[in-house]
Amino acid sequence: MNLLKDLFVLLITCVEKLAALRAYNFRIVLIIGCLLGIVCWIACSYYSRLWNLRYRITIMHHILCGIAAILTLVFTLVFSGLQYTKEAASVLIDIWQKVEINLDENWKHRTFEKAYNKIKALNIEDFSKYPSPAEGGRVIPTTKNESYNAVAEIYANEAVQHFKEAHSYLSKILWAKSDLPADVIYNDIERFFKANRDGKYSTEEAILLAGKLIKQGLDLQLPRVVTISQIVTVILFFLVQSIPFGLIGYSAYKDLKITT
Repeated sequence: MNLLKDLFVLLITCVEKLAALRAYNFRIVLIIGCLLGIVCWIACSYYSRLWNLRYRITIMHHILCGIAAILTLVFTLVFSGLQYTKEAASVLIDIWQKVEINLDENWKHRTFEKAYNKIKALNIEDFSKYPSPAEGGRVIPTTKNESYNAVAEIYANEAVQHFKEAHSYLSKILWAKSDLPADVIYNDIERFFKANRDGKYSTEEAILLAGKLIKQGLDLQLPRVVTISQIVTVILFFLVQSIPFGLIGYSAYKDLKITT
């Protein structure tokens, strides 16, 4: 379900881009879509007579024809808007990196708790002054290389997983990697403590770094989104249109059997 939701959000964003950047073209496409919708309605109404000349469609079948016509209009707009798939995907990734992951308090809490328990299990840090997340703790002691590695790995991996869950469709096309963010987070923690020996490294910095670097990696892969989205949209169009056409065709076939 999340995969279809993410796909629809991407397609809607494409159409919005078309309407905002090419208003005149959008109006032309809208007119073409309406004309194609009318043609689809007529075709849907009469194609069953190819094998049943005496068949007459009912009001319900006209409703199905209307649905097919509306779908034709919608898919015409969507397919025209796919020229902005790269820009639309970039917008969604940018929103994820700057807003979604940073406002997800549940994710932050779970990830912090996971990192806290991981470092504590290593038994190489002094936790006497660092209460657990359940007790309101917000800081993890990280003074050893093993601690840097563990924190970096957890935050990078969890950020990648967050993207996959938030954008199921895009994550199938764009492969987010955690190794580079983990390396950079490790270096950032190490740099911080070299400059601030008694300082407390904020996990918010790790989140920002992971999100930023994952976005950079995803941006490099954006061109493939256009081609794949076009193929998916065409397949989806024929699948959805097969429903009203199929129902009318089946009804005409049943009527033919009754008549004969």
